[in-house]
Amino acid sequence: MNFIQQNSNFLINGRITAFINADGIYCSFIPLFCASILYCDKRNRTDIEIVTDLSAFPENIEKSLKFLRTIFIYSKIKIRYNMYKTGKKTTFLNNKKITRESIRWLIEPEIKNEYIFIGDIDIIYLKENYYDNYLMDMFNRTSCYSNIVRNNSHNMGGVHFSKYYCLYPILLSKDVNLMMYNEELLFTRLKELHVEIDFKTTYRPIFGVHMSVNRKFVEDKENNITWEAAGKKYLWKKFTNTEIYKYIYPLLDEFIKAKIDLLEEYYKIHE
Repeated sequence: MNFIQQNSNFLINGRITAFINADGIYCSFIPLFCASILYCDKRNRTDIEIVTDLSAFPENIEKSLKFLRTIFIYSKIKIRYNMYKTGKKTTFLNNKKITRESIRWLIEPEIKNEYIFIGDIDIIYLKENYYDNYLMDMFNRTSCYSNIVRNNSHNMGGVHFSKYYCLYPILLSKDVNLMMYNEELLFTRLKELHVEIDFKTTYRPIFGVHMSVNRKFVEDKENNITWEAAGKKYLWKKFTNTEIYKYIYPLLDEFIKAKIDLLEEYYKIHE
């Protein structure tokens, strides 16, 4: 019996597992990320699984998660604590030295669904039923995943939507360098599973606002980096007017509130 036959129940259930890593300052994004992606899923098909190096989150984050679980009763929000160890410069997973960015590609989710969605926790999702666009892309390309290969290299994009069996189980040769660039590691993982890689597609949408820790301004013209917020003011306002957002906003860390202030100021001036 093969992998698909053994796991047929969850491989045809139509649901998505949003699988995310959170450590350090990125933990601050958890309430807003979870609230936004569940809010914009109008069909209640998304479950969330977050891995972290912490044994518990601060009280404000735990309170936000408790609230979201009472609202989105058809979606699971699972936290896997103490999944790896981090130092100032080094991360260890199962006693193996890896890059922090690679954690999301090296742990298999416990919430098994037909689709897996791995991305960045600092993207705030706003577009209704975000997954429809990935599914359409997969259908149009007759592919089992939606992502790009960067500049004809061996580096994939960091936001990956896929059929579960096109990413798991995790198969890696013993001689694979776990310290390689994380998006090259994803490429390597797909090759190990004999997934056909599409080098031509350029479809790489962000269905929300990317409040990246590394992007200090909504528009950084000097470095040509943006939060991809343009044209999304209506969607942002629609989200922030919900009772869900109004409940979690006071619980957000000041770091996140400062990011929100920058976005609000951008929309006042530009849209």
